[in-house]
Amino acid sequence: MKINGRFTARGCLIFLFSVFIVSSAFSSGTPEKKTEAGETLEKVIYTDTDRKRIEIKNIEKTAEQNPTLALWRSYLMFQSLPQDNEAHELYNKIYQKIETLFKDAVEKDDWLKAISYYDSICAIEPSTKSFCGWTAESLKSASSRLFTEYVNVVPSSEKVKVSRMIQGTVTVYVDLGLRVQAGVGYPNKMLGSGFFIDKRGYLVTNHHVIANMVDPTYEGYARLYVTLPDDPDERIPAKVISWDTSLDLALLKVEITPPYVFTLGSSENLDIGDKIYAIGSPIGLERTMTSGIVSAVNRPLLSTGRVMQIDAAINSGNSGGPIIDEYGNVQGIVFAGATDYEGLNFAIPVEYLKMNLQRMYAGDQIFHPWTGSFGITKKTDVAKADGLEVLYTMPGSPAYISELKKGDVITGIDGIAVKNLEEFQDILLSKDVGSIVRLTCRSDDKKKEIPVYLAKRPESPGYEVYEHDSIGNALLPLFGIEVSNGASATAKVKKFFIKTVYTGMPGDDSGFSPNDTIEVTKSKFSDDKSTIMTEVFATKRRNGFMGLWVSLINALDTPNYF
Repeated sequence: MKINGRFTARGCLIFLFSVFIVSSAFSSGTPEKKTEAGETLEKVIYTDTDRKRIEIKNIEKTAEQNPTLALWRSYLMFQSLPQDNEAHELYNKIYQKIETLFKDAVEKDDWLKAISYYDSICAIEPSTKSFCGWTAESLKSASSRLFTEYVNVVPSSEKVKVSRMIQGTVTVYVDLGLRVQAGVGYPNKMLGSGFFIDKRGYLVTNHHVIANMVDPTYEGYARLYVTLPDDPDERIPAKVISWDTSLDLALLKVEITPPYVFTLGSSENLDIGDKIYAIGSPIGLERTMTSGIVSAVNRPLLSTGRVMQIDAAINSGNSGGPIIDEYGNVQGIVFAGATDYEGLNFAIPVEYLKMNLQRMYAGDQIFHPWTGSFGITKKTDVAKADGLEVLYTMPGSPAYISELKKGDVITGIDGIAVKNLEEFQDILLSKDVGSIVRLTCRSDDKKKEIPVYLAKRPESPGYEVYEHDSIGNALLPLFGIEVSNGASATAKVKKFFIKTVYTGMPGDDSGFSPNDTIEVTKSKFSDDKSTIMTEVFATKRRNGFMGLWVSLINALDTPNYF
């Protein structure tokens, strides 16, 4: 049988196909053994005295560098050995260390760390209503004051003249020196748009506009500056404060007083057909405003979020510019358009910017968390979503160690109910890497709650899966094919019977069905490890069990990884 419900990976592939054509210079054979998932963990049999002592030493060592990870690991040990004095003492010791670190973070106004420690304690001890005299509400209030003094997040209901709003936009230039072709040098520049959100000179644009400025592998010349609408000849130096590759956002700063600062609105109430306006510098033409409507919402074109589709005219150079409503409130940030298709353009909802803005003000690259899992929205029927079904957990990942299992259905995170994958991902985006969350699940018709540590989401989760698991297990998250071992599964020959094919994944698109047989011959990766192509020799029931070669292709980072 096939499982109902479409994977959002298909939506990602529709958007990525043009990128894949350009960037799919595949490297063949076995890939480099270099992964990004960080330290992988082993499940510990705590009743083994020697193994328990080794784990205690490892936890104590971890506490010096990553106390929250140590807290989670000590909690798992204490839960397994509730009567063990050593386990109890270790847990209390690290709990007290977190208390000290929390107080220190509050004293230093490091509210991001303070909130992370607070959330982690609440995930471990869900009955916690306050910690060291602080509640969740008081921490949030203290934290938001640091930037809401300068950033206006209260939507305006008064109309602003277009001429004033345009003053708050900039053209962003990245000067890459000369590009040499056939012995002739040509000016090489990256062009985009941006808009001021802070009277101290902070402005927002897309990450892809300034990517060369923060790419450690780029060895060429690069200089960043912006120009204002009224004086396009004056180049104002800018610096990158923070960037988020996953959400395609960047925070820049210039040493001038902005002539106009935008108010950050709310795209939560935007619906299909609502009027919107885009301001930017298409092909370098400053002071350009176009209008249109919201064509669609919740398009799964980002690996960790959803975007809105708009029909306002967008061209090269508009990237990073604001999408506003009739009152001038920013509702989104332009980030992509399909150049060959008129009116098919996309914007990042402003909620994602607001959600991560405090982290961006802290500086450096923004990373997002994951548990090391893969899943889909659980549906009781065609129209009703009923949680997030776990289909796979990567060995050594936090989800695996916490014993989140295939078939578990996640219905809440930190006490907030979730009905589908998208709601879960939105909440996960608001969490810090290195914190702990508490997942509410249905498992075999029973309710359970699991504290899970949040590791850093790798750039290519599927590549990590490929590196940390057998190909037979990896076929499910990579291509939506669940298999059982076949007649042969040697090191050179990997042959499997298909048990289940999940709708909307490459296995389904390639026409596979249960009881088909596949033999995996080799896998190739694009140079940036963003795409995988696996060749299989298949005997399909639909083809009268005739053998044929099939290439399975998929992106290695999709919203189904969480």
